[in-house]
Amino acid sequence: MGGRRLSSGRIENLLENMKRELKFKPSTKLNWEAQDASNSGEYTHGAGMVGTGGSCEVFVHEVGKDITTTVEIDLTGLKKKSDVGDAIGVDGTDGSYLFQYKAATHGILYRIEVICIELPTAASNVLLDFDIISQSAADVAYDDDVSGGTALFAMAGNIAKGSILSDEAIGTQPTESHYVCLADGATSTAADVFTGGKLVIKFYGRHDINT
Repeated sequence: MGGRRLSSGRIENLLENMKRELKFKPSTKLNWEAQDASNSGEYTHGAGMVGTGGSCEVFVHEVGKDITTTVEIDLTGLKKKSDVGDAIGVDGTDGSYLFQYKAATHGILYRIEVICIELPTAASNVLLDFDIISQSAADVAYDDDVSGGTALFAMAGNIAKGSILSDEAIGTQPTESHYVCLADGATSTAADVFTGGKLVIKFYGRHDINT
């Protein structure tokens, strides 16, 4: 069965309906910045977050004053210590952070979501409970204790494939230029390397109303 063609008049009507639905002010800005070697730290992860799965990407999506920072991470090859508050990352590689927080880029955070699109696996002692903590060191590495930093998200339970866990009470903001890390949220018997697992982490922020 052939496809149905839209007349030019129908297309014009659809566009007019879109204009009514999307009421952008002249100041509204649509922007999508992806991780790139030329971008500064607020758009890029550290080297310690790229395991054998080879994927950790950071995107900053801005619409007007609303900002969404999305981190897509393949856990394969990253290691966890089984010590609450310890950084997760590649064993022996510095830079176990997701991105460097900048208020001008990521906004005032008010919500964090963690979405599991592939359940984490390991040879044994798999970790399914994650925390998100910001701290000051760019050279943070696997097994470093980051529990003294700013706690942004505590999962407080195991994640499951297809689930989404969120926190809508980010009472303490990250310190400017600190580094946001994924950390053990619970003990899991012993250290081990992830053999699978994919997470999408979303940080919702907002520019100040006077900017």
